Amino acid sequence: MKGYFGFLVAIAGLVFVLTLVLSRSQAYAQKAGFYKAKVGNLEVTAISDATGEMGFGLLGELTNEQISLEAAKVGSGGQAFPSYVNAFVVDLPSGKALVDTGNGPQANLLKNLKEAGIDPADIKVILLTHFHMDHIGGLIDQSGNPAFPNAVVYADTKEDEYWLGGNDRGQQAQKSINPYKSSDRYKLFSPGDEVLPGVKAVELYGHTPGHVGFLFEGGDEDFLAWGDIIHIAYVQFKYPEATMQYDVDKPKARETRKKTLAESAENGQVVAGSHLPFPGIGRVSKTEGESFTFKPID
Repeated sequence: MKGYFGFLVAIAGLVFVLTLVLSRSQAYAQKAGFYKAKVGNLEVTAISDATGEMGFGLLGELTNEQISLEAAKVGSGGQAFPSYVNAFVVDLPSGKALVDTGNGPQANLLKNLKEAGIDPADIKVILLTHFHMDHIGGLIDQSGNPAFPNAVVYADTKEDEYWLGGNDRGQQAQKSINPYKSSDRYKLFSPGDEVLPGVKAVELYGHTPGHVGFLFEGGDEDFLAWGDIIHIAYVQFKYPEATMQYDVDKPKARETRKKTLAESAENGQVVAGSHLPFPGIGRVSKTEGESFTFKPID
């Protein structure tokens, strides 16, 4: 990774040809740093936090020829794909919920929230898919204080145990989460729990031990924020068997990705990915064999 991205645990994604899909999901009022969409009866705002690069060498299970061929299709020279970090705000009856918080003060989440007309004080709930720093770094400001003064943070119990359970691997995670925990604004859940009315935690374990997604009931359309099911979109949709160096349990991550892609394609739900090319919202379709494609909403 380059520049200030060098400290991140994981950022991923890539630019690829956008295919429009006609559906009841509609986008509007767009600017470079945010993207607003209607998904059923939900209003969803994608927020761009950062862009960077993801090196070819981070991909596993594929040959150099396979990787180079897919890179050539999208004009990716050198030895890296472009990458993206996205977060998502969902307007709920109880207030605004933010799925993940990006890298932190050095990135663009807070600036682009402001551009989208969203005050950090308006965020009532933060839903964490997992504890890699490009997902929890934005919980705090440069002084180590909560960046979202009125938010309650929700996290998976197994993720909490892995990163915060008396070990040294979670020092940075503790720094980000402790300000919320110390003020009694930190709550744990298990997969299958209704975290909020109409919001269900979905087990997507593998990338990390407690990696989860959040399924929002949107009336005639559901919306799944799936975190890091996909890191390098063009490659991993075509080759869902491809793992990432960042995956804690690679076989489990591969199994979870294949299952999630198949289910999303079958039920036609709208999905959002933290590392899909911005805005990272769209649908999955099955193609030949075990391959899939992603169609961004328009």
